[in-house]
Amino acid sequence: MTTIVYDHNAGLVAVDGRCMTGSLINTDSIQKWIKRGDDYWFFAGSLCDREAFIDHFLDPNPAKPGFNLECSAIAVRGGKVYNCIIDQESGKPCAALVEYNDAMGSGEEFALAALDHGKTAEDAVAYAATRDSGTGGKIRVFDVAKMEFIK
Repeated sequence: MTTIVYDHNAGLVAVDGRCMTGSLINTDSIQKWIKRGDDYWFFAGSLCDREAFIDHFLDPNPAKPGFNLECSAIAVRGGKVYNCIIDQESGKPCAALVEYNDAMGSGEEFALAALDHGKTAEDAVAYAATRDSGTGGKIRVFDVAKMEFIK
């Protein structure tokens, strides 16, 4: 489904381009992020829930959604990186400032292990793709300090 990895020491976020429906690969070059204002949101999960996820996350008084938002995100906001989920019990958004390596998606364990062994963020996603069928395709790399894609 996805691998998104944040390399804290290098300040890089890398994300693959694979989009699947069940076991069918729809494309290997989908954009898994949304830029809203100056913020970048890198998503794992359902593509159709992304905008509602951001709206809910940014709502100062969020109510419990009437349906499950089946996605999560690594967000880059104001030069800081957050791991963002929505608690399905309370509906409240949860975000922890990521001050360490982090990953999400179906290949997250493989990507984190690759970072642990000295791989770059891009190489970590590429390694995850060798073990996780939901990860693959074009890998994009985002520089948090520059707030731009470098690959």
